Amino acid sequence: MPKLTRVPWRGGTGRAFDFFAFPLPCVLRPNLFGVYIFARREGQDWQAIFIGQHKNLRAAVDDGQRDPCILQKGSSHVFVRDKEASEQDRIALVRDLLAGHPEALAPHGCTPSDGK
Repeated sequence: MPKLTRVPWRGGTGRAFDFFAFPLPCVLRPNLFGVYIFARREGQDWQAIFIGQHKNLRAAVDDGQRDPCILQKGSSHVFVRDKEASEQDRIALVRDLLAGHPEALAPHGCTPSDGK
């Protein structure tokens, strides 16, 4: 099994949240809930393309790997965090991350401007 890389993503509040990085394509194990970020590398930095949350990360990531916008924007990795069990907590984390990474919002990124 490959060693997982932990990468911090900072929200608009300044707080850093640890995510696990998976190069694309990937298949996640079933029955995970959480927050995910599709991103590409630009120099030494990561640029968020899409930030979302789901009760089934495997299905969400599978769908994202086929999403035309995410593909066109050059996503090379997905970052996954499975710490927030409640949908309310996951939505709050997505909002904080979007405040820190507005590049993920359409039209520059692929996250709808309402963050959903």
